[in-house]
Amino acid sequence: MRNEAEITKRLNLTTPYYTPVRYSDCMIEVRKDDKTPPVVVAPEDVTVYCDGVPYWWTMKHQ
Repeated sequence: MRNEAEITKRLNLTTPYYTPVRYSDCMIEVRKDDKTPPVVVAPEDVTVYCDGVPYWWTMKHQ
């Protein structure tokens, strides 16, 4: 099995315009038509204890 250096050397000797920086690319746009309705599962209820909060403290909504 040949390594990358040997392959590059061979291409440079046998292919007159070969350079590794030449490339070709394309771009496509895909639109997915999803017919499955979304499913939402609510998490379990959580009880939070606020021990140590002063009794005179109030939460201010902005």
